[in-house]
Amino acid sequence: MMGCVSCGSVSCSAPPIFVILGAEPALNNLSEIWGPPQSTEVEQLLEEDIEMFIEGNPQALDKNLRTFKRQYVLKSGERIDLLLKDKEGLVVVEMKKGAIGREAFNQITKYLKEVKSESKCKVRGVIVCRDVLPIFEDFFLKKVAEGKIKVYLYSWKFNLRPLQS
Repeated sequence: MMGCVSCGSVSCSAPPIFVILGAEPALNNLSEIWGPPQSTEVEQLLEEDIEMFIEGNPQALDKNLRTFKRQYVLKSGERIDLLLKDKEGLVVVEMKKGAIGREAFNQITKYLKEVKSESKCKVRGVIVCRDVLPIFEDFFLKKVAEGKIKVYLYSWKFNLRPLQS
């Protein structure tokens, strides 16, 4: 039986580690911090797996968020991975399995405009991804600082140790 990677407890139900891009410059490139995946399970992770986790645990992004719709189809036919809500409005969440570049920002910006025109309420955007391509780190840091979007980097850490009393 494996314990929590953060506290070591066998019974801990803490969610995987999420880091807000822009919180600290040293956290920009997760591969430099954690290195390459240590398990084939991480390499086989699907966007759907990340989506299902966030759908069931929207508070991993913000304690006030609740799941509203999954795979929401816009009038244009485009499909949003997750649509969350809180008292401030709606949050469009786009999942990306790998590292993101400018196309991810363009995609979520398009979704934000369409959801805002359909819903007439405040709409925010979140991208959940493994990393940011190094050439786009400054671009995303600027967008986060401007409040245009939030970017969350995911990581699952495999830890093998014997169970001890």
